[in-house]
Amino acid sequence: MIYTPEPDDVRIRERNMIKPIEGIGKARERRMAQPDPVQERKISVKADSLEKAYDIYDSEYQKTIGLFFGGKSKRRFAAVTDMTFEIRSGEVIGVLGINGSGKSTLMKLIAGSDTPTKGDITVDGEVALLAATVGMDNMLTGIENIEYKCLLLGYSKHKIEQIKKHVIDFADVGVFINQPLNAYSSGMRARLGFAISISVDPDVLIIDEALSVGDATFSHKCITKFKAMKKSGKTIFYVSHSVANMSEFCDRIMWINAGRLMMLDKPRIVLRSYKEFIKEINELDSYHRKELVQRWEKSRMYV
Repeated sequence: MIYTPEPDDVRIRERNMIKPIEGIGKARERRMAQPDPVQERKISVKADSLEKAYDIYDSEYQKTIGLFFGGKSKRRFAAVTDMTFEIRSGEVIGVLGINGSGKSTLMKLIAGSDTPTKGDITVDGEVALLAATVGMDNMLTGIENIEYKCLLLGYSKHKIEQIKKHVIDFADVGVFINQPLNAYSSGMRARLGFAISISVDPDVLIIDEALSVGDATFSHKCITKFKAMKKSGKTIFYVSHSVANMSEFCDRIMWINAGRLMMLDKPRIVLRSYKEFIKEINELDSYHRKELVQRWEKSRMYV
């Protein structure tokens, strides 16, 4: 039996749902009546009643017994619940939500690194998840890490030599390219890893906070690269807490809270509701904020 959220939770959630907009002018009505070119593109990612739940164990002993001898735990946690949506090729989708809302789980389902508990997720083409610092070795130099990570991505030595100069130029870490990774700052490390990852050519690209790894110049360079990918028909999911970047870069924003898809619409519409939601959360004192989070967690537990 699934626990339902408390009234306060429902009040905040319903308050931030899309409401009908009255008084639309004739000019806007004409724009709305025109065919949307985005809708004429092929569907790139489609989710139908998508759900993902994880077994919750009270101890390591119970977890070990469950892993080796089968059987389900007494409780399950719904990380993603009843999500249905369609994303078309060439769209840039922002993925927004507070920590623990289910963003990472949804991205894993899209990337194919995890499987749904219920429902379906269909992706047309290859998917790449840009995890900037994954697949890098602290003891190797920047040059060696380029070769190492590209090999992990399945590139041939010939292909690596072709893209190496581009990666070095894009990362822009200067003389540190010949130094071991443990001499890098966290920002330099992320920039190098991201520069390597951006060299892939997928149909669907998942970016997790990539624009926060450097200064304004590097962020601008990233956005320029992403816009070129979008123009070539790539579908991009951009997971971030940066409202400014989403407003500038995204066609639509997907707001997720407590494992559910709250809104999927134009940035100005979603961001307006999301900001109101965050304002309400921030106005709560620490006790009531913790209580609200516990209600959300309880609403996602079932047996």
